[in-house]
Amino acid sequence: MKFPSIIPLTYSNILFCLLRVANTANILGLFGFGSRSHHVWHKNIVEGLAGRGHNLTVLSPIKETLKVPNAHYIHLEGVYHYANKNDSFDLLNLADEGLIQHIFTTHEYCEGVCKGILASKGFQQLIDYPDDFKIDLVLYDFTCGPCLLGFLPKFKDPPLVSSTAFNNPPASTEIIGGHKQHAYVPYYQLSYGSQMNMWQRALNLFLHQFEILHRRYILVPKLDKMVRKRFNITDLPYLGDLERQTALMLVNTHPLIEISEPLPPNCIPVGMLHIKEPQPLEEPLKNFIEAGQKGSILFSLGSNIRSDLLTKAQQKMFIEAFKRTPELNFLWKFESDLDLELPPNVLISPWLPQNDILAHPRVRGFITHSGLHSTYEALYHGVPMVSIPFFADQHRNAQRAVLARVAERLELKHLSTENILDVIQKVFRSTYYRERIRFRSSLVKDTPVKPLDNAIWWIEWLMRHPDKNYLRSPVLQLGQFKSNLYDLIAFLFGITILLTIYITKKCCNNNKEQRRTISKTNSIKHRNGKKKFE
Repeated sequence: MKFPSIIPLTYSNILFCLLRVANTANILGLFGFGSRSHHVWHKNIVEGLAGRGHNLTVLSPIKETLKVPNAHYIHLEGVYHYANKNDSFDLLNLADEGLIQHIFTTHEYCEGVCKGILASKGFQQLIDYPDDFKIDLVLYDFTCGPCLLGFLPKFKDPPLVSSTAFNNPPASTEIIGGHKQHAYVPYYQLSYGSQMNMWQRALNLFLHQFEILHRRYILVPKLDKMVRKRFNITDLPYLGDLERQTALMLVNTHPLIEISEPLPPNCIPVGMLHIKEPQPLEEPLKNFIEAGQKGSILFSLGSNIRSDLLTKAQQKMFIEAFKRTPELNFLWKFESDLDLELPPNVLISPWLPQNDILAHPRVRGFITHSGLHSTYEALYHGVPMVSIPFFADQHRNAQRAVLARVAERLELKHLSTENILDVIQKVFRSTYYRERIRFRSSLVKDTPVKPLDNAIWWIEWLMRHPDKNYLRSPVLQLGQFKSNLYDLIAFLFGITILLTIYITKKCCNNNKEQRRTISKTNSIKHRNGKKKFE
């Protein structure tokens, strides 16, 4: 018997538990963006931090029905009602909007979100918290602007972590500095690759800068005006300045999937952190998937776009295409009753466990809207895609999947039974796409640390070293004009222009002098010749 060796182990375990309790923190989550997929993404971070023993208070417009130990959710009720008051914000209509109009519509939506937040009982509930309530760190979703950052000075300016489930949007450089690589990283609404011609790069630069400037000079001042009226804090700092207190940023990108671009050291890519270990499927669902003669296909348009918003004609096209592919079974996430006769190889449900289904070995393909989270899940599990993008970054995600030869694309405007059938046959019956995406899957899985663990580590690192200046980019102080050397370029350009003008004038004067000399010489010669003749 070796009791002495057990005792130190027990003591060390107790010591570890005591240290863990001693290092727990109070964290405030400010997640105001009205999107279920963003809520799910941030919920994974909340659960990860809560699992480490931290206490979290979380504001969210999504009502959380499942209790998370150590996490207290405060519901920002009514946000969707305010955000959708503008009739122009229709998810299907966004597919037909121009690039500039899409920026206007999105920022109008963000204004509506902020109005809903400020009018909610949940917002008032957090305002009523005592000012001396100890908050050790704030997590903030910056996707829709800094509407909730008035709470930062209320709780004595704790360290700020800004995050987004929306890739790495243009606004990130406004918050933590750094530079966007307009020469080879396309704007999120563009379907360009990294090799853009001059006119494409010009459009890319214009759209990036237009969104940044519209956010800086139109959206954020409007939010600041609304928030300033609602908070009863003397000398509330400008929301844009509060946002730039960000010490750390978490972005939903993955270096093996996105176009490579340099990021500031405090910008941490944590793409795919929302992907969990798959859970066993319920028997009826599992049996249906496995009953497909050559496998099964998942069809889902994500959490924001409802399949029942498709026109009846479009719904019939899909049903007919599925009916003519009897060797495959189709699971369709359809949010209401489909009043069409379904063939036996089609199963509809208002909700499907997407991640768990994609992990099943008998699933051969995924018909998707190309939302970022869905695209990541398909890539992670090695499932080829048929992409039907609607708006925002979905066009870019679809195009990148096509260029990587792991997907084919369908356009919503040009849907027909025949082209749906053609692309199903091309992608899901071929081994080529499956082999390509499985190779990509092996790349993203081969990592020393999981994305969620990486995010948690950096958040806890900031709590251990709560100084926002450690990793801060000098670009925030220099500004884009100086940091890009535009002032030096302008100076050199000006010197070049002045030298050009000087040299041109000098040459012109010399030419005039030469012409005068020649004219004078000719005149003398003419007079001398005339005298000689006389």
